[in-house]
Amino acid sequence: MKRIILICLLISSLVSCKRVSDQNMDWLLGDWQRTHTKENQMTYEDWHKSGDSMYIGNSCTLEGADTVWQESMQLIKIRDSWRLDITAKGEETATRFPLTKVDKNTFTAENALNPFPTRIEYKRTADNLSAIVSGKEDSLLFEFRKRE
Repeated sequence: MKRIILICLLISSLVSCKRVSDQNMDWLLGDWQRTHTKENQMTYEDWHKSGDSMYIGNSCTLEGADTVWQESMQLIKIRDSWRLDITAKGEETATRFPLTKVDKNTFTAENALNPFPTRIEYKRTADNLSAIVSGKEDSLLFEFRKRE
């Protein structure tokens, strides 16, 4: 009897667990504008879908008419897992962050070998998107509102 109960518990836990690969990231889609920026600065981030296994994002910060920061992002599904690749303007290769946690409307990506950041967390709540970029000692919060 104990064996049957254990088998039933194991099967139910496996069925209820959703693999990282089963998630989609459609909640990222859209054009976003950062709130709480420095005076005379505007930061934008946009995400679109490219097939079933890739999302492409672009981020830039404008100071007046000048672009002071720019990076491109790819969220790629590879077999049974996701990876976030980030390439800053002027860099030839992307920094890779495998996703370590995926839930509804949120994910965490980590790369302990990268100097900063080592961890990136995205979360969507209604018309808001937040990204926490952190390292061993520092953490930056980026809050965005969906643009019309």
